[in-house]
Amino acid sequence: MQGRVGRGYGIWETLVALTCCAIPVVIATGRLLQIDTTCKSTCCNSTAAEIQRQVDRFQDQFKHLPQRDLADLHRLGYLPTGVPVCPEDGVRYELRGKTVACPLHQGDARAGI
Repeated sequence: MQGRVGRGYGIWETLVALTCCAIPVVIATGRLLQIDTTCKSTCCNSTAAEIQRQVDRFQDQFKHLPQRDLADLHRLGYLPTGVPVCPEDGVRYELRGKTVACPLHQGDARAGI
């Protein structure tokens, strides 16, 4: 006696199964991209706030503000590893008046960017 041979899955069953698997992947990818952007923005805020603290220390010690490009902070050891850049696109922070700002976010450290 021979066993019964099944016909397998048809094209429609396969397409439905792939669609059901793809929907959660698309949703998860969108959420991960949103989380990534939020993380980079939070990191940018924190970095700008730290640079602002160093600008304030510099001003207290020397009674004037550093250069707009913040190179004085690096040269004098306030930012020993160099002037940080925005994690979102690599733009350097700059001094606008008395406030550190991220050119990408057009905000400042005192306002929380």
